[in-house]
Amino acid sequence: MHNKKVISVIAIFLAALMLATVLLSAIGSGALAASQADIDALEKKREAVRNEKNAVQADINELSGQKKTEMEKKQAIDEQIALTLEEIDIITKQIDIYTQLIDQKSRDLEKAKEQEEEQYESYRMRVRAMEENGNLSYLSLVFKAGSLPQLLTNLDMIGEIISSDKRLFEQYKEAREKTEEIKADYENMAEELKLKETELQEQKAKLDEEVKAAAEIIAGIQADIDEHTAVLNK
Repeated sequence: MHNKKVISVIAIFLAALMLATVLLSAIGSGALAASQADIDALEKKREAVRNEKNAVQADINELSGQKKTEMEKKQAIDEQIALTLEEIDIITKQIDIYTQLIDQKSRDLEKAKEQEEEQYESYRMRVRAMEENGNLSYLSLVFKAGSLPQLLTNLDMIGEIISSDKRLFEQYKEAREKTEEIKADYENMAEELKLKETELQEQKAKLDEEVKAAAEIIAGIQADIDEHTAVLNK
């Protein structure tokens, strides 16, 4: 019962300390500029942290197989906890940046949809006019020409009308493609954000395990101290 009580008290203390550390880091992360470059840089930093954690885990495994002091094991776990906190901080910053990027991309998508709608409306109105007039407008320009110069002028006008129609279609097509591109970026970022949130929860769970392991070692050391103190007091 005594050991369980000690473990509980220590675990609560360490958890509170680590929560404060994470909160301070989160406050600082809000100032980051939202860009994919920042996310990539943080990912490289996180990869370095993961490599360090793997090395520390190897040390812990080695210590567990040897008759080392509990304090040596505790020091190794403390280092592991520090690295896990650092990884949590990195993921939190990445989530913050993704959130900002998604917010901006959402606004871009709304703007792109509006532009697409405007281009579609212009093209639709032109198509409706063509359906109502058919090719008579083109033919009338040809047959109404009273001279060769007038005919050539009218043919130029027809070419300009056709070019204008083509531009309207191309503008609508470009607007549509831009909307689809922004939408795809938005959906990809949203998916990346979900993955990061899952990774964050995984690292928090890992941190809980590491804190408990450290607390158990501290409780064991305290139990040994209590035992020796009781012997000395006899």
